[in-house]
Amino acid sequence: EHGCRFKLDFARVYFNSRLQGEHARLVKQIVKDAKKSNGNDMTKECIVVDAMAGVGPFAVPLTSANASHFRETRIVCHANDLNPVSYEYLHVNARGNRCFMDRLMMYNLDARLFIRKMNEEGVGVDHFIMNLPQLAPEFLDAFRGWKFRGDGKRPVVHVHCFGEKARTAVETALVERQVQERCEKALGCPGRFSESITPEDEFRVHVVRDVGPRKNMLCVSFRLPHEVGGLEKIELPNAGKGSSAEESGAAGNSSKRDRTDESGSFAEAESHDSKRNKE
Repeated sequence: EHGCRFKLDFARVYFNSRLQGEHARLVKQIVKDAKKSNGNDMTKECIVVDAMAGVGPFAVPLTSANASHFRETRIVCHANDLNPVSYEYLHVNARGNRCFMDRLMMYNLDARLFIRKMNEEGVGVDHFIMNLPQLAPEFLDAFRGWKFRGDGKRPVVHVHCFGEKARTAVETALVERQVQERCEKALGCPGRFSESITPEDEFRVHVVRDVGPRKNMLCVSFRLPHEVGGLEKIELPNAGKGSSAEESGAAGNSSKRDRTDESGSFAEAESHDSKRNKE
């Protein structure tokens, strides 16, 4: 896909070749945003956090040394996946596509714990990618209690989900309101988008592809609302106890990878992944 080669086992990880257009679209959009914000200043970074990275269809092309933007725009990606097999192949694909350890960091954590970790460690995130269509919007509750950067900049969140297929302008507006309310509920900010949206929120819904007679896959993008910063954080399993999962760059030692995350077993990770395969 777009100049990168991926190795994977379809029986053990999620990968859909029909999404290569969406992979290319979002990568292009993030690169464009990075160039607009930072120009060709390689001392400035555009930081992307891919919370459900799979085998790397977003993270790898964003950070590959083979990419045309590599020497013009500095993009750093923190990529995570709960499935330890996906995590293994993420390492394989990072090495195979020359993603260096100062550009791509990899994690094997529960997505909510991972999002919390990024904030607690002060990572100045510009873009979040949450590509788990069946469940991703519900993971937005991990942003409650978010500590915003000193400059007040709000990261852009890209959430993939499913929605009803609209055939008229009225139905399109209804679908958009439904996804707005779903995101609001998880964020803990009722009415934030559906009732008091502003142009600065940059809220938009992109139809990714047709997945059934009455269902589309969607990508919902918006700037994280400041209101989440005043909310109480949700309680997470093992929060504050640290994680034994390895965090590593592509050029790092990949021989010592935990087979499970503290938040669940390998079987649970496989189950997490199988839900994606059903779609």
